Amino acid sequence: MSLKKIASIFIALLICSSTAYGSVPWMAFSQDGAVFVAQLDGQGKTKLAEGYDPEISPDGKQVAFTAYSKEGDRTIAVVNRETKKIKHVKTIPGKNSYGPRWSPDGSRLLLNHWDDVKMDWTIGLMNLESDSFAILIKNHTGLYSPFWSHDGFAFAQDLENLFKIDVLANKLEESRPLSEVIGESYPSSAIHFSCSPDGERLLFDCDVEADKSWSSLGEPLISAIFMFDMKGGKTARLTDQTICAVHPSWLPTGNGFIFSGYTPKDANKKGSPFSVYGQDLEGGTPKLLLKGGSQPSSSR
Repeated sequence: MSLKKIASIFIALLICSSTAYGSVPWMAFSQDGAVFVAQLDGQGKTKLAEGYDPEISPDGKQVAFTAYSKEGDRTIAVVNRETKKIKHVKTIPGKNSYGPRWSPDGSRLLLNHWDDVKMDWTIGLMNLESDSFAILIKNHTGLYSPFWSHDGFAFAQDLENLFKIDVLANKLEESRPLSEVIGESYPSSAIHFSCSPDGERLLFDCDVEADKSWSSLGEPLISAIFMFDMKGGKTARLTDQTICAVHPSWLPTGNGFIFSGYTPKDANKKGSPFSVYGQDLEGGTPKLLLKGGSQPSSSR
């Protein structure tokens, strides 16, 4: 069976299982310095804006992303998937915020925010309904990788610990050593987490040592995707040495995920080597969904 046929079957299964949730999921992704959307079957591919770090809202109607200027400023914007109308969020102080993450109810955004006073990275909270901004747990700096739990708690990490934050009270709820989550992989400020729809599992990407197929290309490390069981406390690697895999995002069913990655054959190609892939939780060969895309996210 050809790879194209396998991918078609994978997409068909995703779409059939997703209809129980009311509609075919949309995904947002970046390509050539711009933000796009498409359905999982590739239909409806549309360019929405210039930018990167796109994340589609849970209902699939809006995409939050990082906008950039010629001067190097990074700011947060939201674009409507249907009308393409862009709203630049102007109540966030400073000129260096990136990587917005939607809350489960679609009303707020977490983001990486550079605090010009403390001169360090913090986690920002943008309330889109009240147009208000706040920094979470101000006594903690050097924070990265913000993401939401399924029930509205915020999480972030500082390379040593994973913090759970009560957003409403703006206080630290609990923390655990990051090593308990990522295992033997290497931590970085760029880890991308995604919480499962049922709140019981985390997907994340981390660097691991590469085998000869990669080290011969001058890449001693590659990124792999892992899953952490929140209750059982066990971590399992989901992608193997055949692909460098980053930026996982759960699909609505919780039975699979999408991510961006590239193979050793793609490593030396001109332009970005990344493409969008899909994979189920049983592992196996990743299915190519869209060539040339990166940083994918799925609606719920």
